[in-house]
Amino acid sequence: MDDPRVWLRHQRNAVVATYHDPGVEEAVSFPTLRQATDTGEKKLILDLTGITYLSSARLGGIVNSCKKLISAGGKIAIVCPERELREVFAVTRLDQVMTLCDSIEMAFSWMEAI
Repeated sequence: MDDPRVWLRHQRNAVVATYHDPGVEEAVSFPTLRQATDTGEKKLILDLTGITYLSSARLGGIVNSCKKLISAGGKIAIVCPERELREVFAVTRLDQVMTLCDSIEMAFSWMEAI
């Protein structure tokens, strides 16, 4: 089932998932992550701009999606400009294994460089 809080689009040889409802705790939905990773594209950008909170379950969903995509030879970048959310990635040390970017353009630049 599609999540109306998430826009999926193909852009510059990548799937971009933009989460556009910062007021919802459960911003990252599992079905949408599965849909994004099941497209066959090898590059995924998760745009979390405006999101300041992720539950541990949703963070786990991101980790699982990353594992699935990377094991299939793909790459993932997470657009995460908000300080509060970056702290979550830092405390969990996920910033050591995931590519965090300040903007969509930075994520595309990273994707194109690899």
